[in-house]
Amino acid sequence: MPPFGGIKTLDDTIHETPVSPLLSGAELTKEWQGVKAMLKGCYRQLSLQDFCKKFILKHQNMYPNFARLAEIGLCMEVTSVECERSFSTQNRLKTKYRAALKDESLEALMTVGLLGPPVTSYNPAKSVRIWLKRKDRRKKRLMEAYKPRANKETLKK
Repeated sequence: MPPFGGIKTLDDTIHETPVSPLLSGAELTKEWQGVKAMLKGCYRQLSLQDFCKKFILKHQNMYPNFARLAEIGLCMEVTSVECERSFSTQNRLKTKYRAALKDESLEALMTVGLLGPPVTSYNPAKSVRIWLKRKDRRKKRLMEAYKPRANKETLKK
């Protein structure tokens, strides 16, 4: 009897459900000699991406396991650029002055930083108006703290 009063857990379900492998090692070994000849022959000038595309289109029936492997290869990310970009964005956002950011806030800021529009296209006027209307004391304090510097023209008058 499963634990938790007869309720199956995810672990129980996973072990009960057999999953067929995507590729067969034995079949790949059989197909390898033909694919190897293609790589050394007529396809040696192609990039890996172009080879995979052409291989899937032309040789899927003859080499089904390698065609599936090529499909998997085309879906995989071959660089760590996105990961590095994410860490850089996080390091820009979470500084020693903002170390107490909650996970939800950090996630929202990172999403905007990674996927949002560029900062140059943002017009802050609407946000500033909303911020100034929220609390009257903010506006007064802002106006008190802002004292324009005297420039040469105002000093001469």
